[in-house]
Amino acid sequence: MEVLKKYGPLSFLTLVSLMVLSPRLFIDLWNDEIYTLKFFTLQPWDVTLWDYHVPNNHVFFNVLNHLVLSVLDVDSLKQLFLNPWITRLVPFISAIGTVWVLYKLGELIKDKLLGFLSGMVLLTTLAYVNFALQVRGYGLSVFLLISSVYLGCYYFKYSNRKLLLSLIHISEPTRPY
Repeated sequence: MEVLKKYGPLSFLTLVSLMVLSPRLFIDLWNDEIYTLKFFTLQPWDVTLWDYHVPNNHVFFNVLNHLVLSVLDVDSLKQLFLNPWITRLVPFISAIGTVWVLYKLGELIKDKLLGFLSGMVLLTTLAYVNFALQVRGYGLSVFLLISSVYLGCYYFKYSNRKLLLSLIHISEPTRPY
């Protein structure tokens, strides 16, 4: 019973996250996602890193997605049209991570109930559900933002200098935005 009390709310949030977000792994790619993949992610590394001909290049996310797709040997839009879930792996993992960190933030600020309610509100927000798995870095940006807020609150509560360094480190990739 103690295990259920300790891990039950977070386990339930994880289950709800999987139920809400998993079906969105398989939806067709949106036009702006195709543009991002075609002109930034599936290009050579130097294009992904340095091409800013339009403000569509979400650099940190595209670099991360480029790395994952390279490891999985995906190099064409055709592969992603047939299997859109492949390119949504990074956003999916960051979306689940966002719920976890938001829960921990609520728990840090007040209690498990606040953490649970915060996660449930996020998972029932249409904008979050629609855009968290977009192949443009929105989900990753929310994850990094919530993680920064959590680490900042943890630092102010416990004055842990190692966490302050973590906060600076985790916020650095979002700086070019």
